[in-house]
Amino acid sequence: DERIVVSDGTIIGKEDQKRRCELAIFRSFASAAGLALDEKSEGNVDPPHPDIFCSIGGEPRWFELGEIVSEEVAAKVAPNRRQIDDGFSVSQETPFVGILNKKAKKRYETRSYPVHLILHFDLRLGTKEVVRNLIEKHNSSVNALLRTGPFSHVWIFDQWTKSVLWRWINQ
Repeated sequence: DERIVVSDGTIIGKEDQKRRCELAIFRSFASAAGLALDEKSEGNVDPPHPDIFCSIGGEPRWFELGEIVSEEVAAKVAPNRRQIDDGFSVSQETPFVGILNKKAKKRYETRSYPVHLILHFDLRLGTKEVVRNLIEKHNSSVNALLRTGPFSHVWIFDQWTKSVLWRWINQ
């Protein structure tokens, strides 16, 4: 297990770092979405459950996170690189469709509680127009995911601006 030194000097495993990151993204998302989480109810959960479990108004909820990022971007901004040395342009369509397909195939243990899917990315790597075009082009795929998958909601969250850009609800 690879170890990582975090900002307070604590040494943790890579899996713990991932869990901390997921929880930080979730908390940022919940704030941006205006979700009134019950105090200290949120926490990481291991598979086969979704990533985060919490309660809102006393009602249990699950949240699964999925990052929209291309392999090219991930390689350019990897922690072992000091900076992005050359400008680059990538399409977010491939990772967007990829994460939808990946989440459509997953099965979760949820105890019949609602599951929200948070698709998150960093808008520094795209524009609102790019996101709007992806939503319009793949709206039927997201609706199919809501109809056939475990998700009651699908959200698109921009980590950079801390804003919810879109939300679908299974009705």
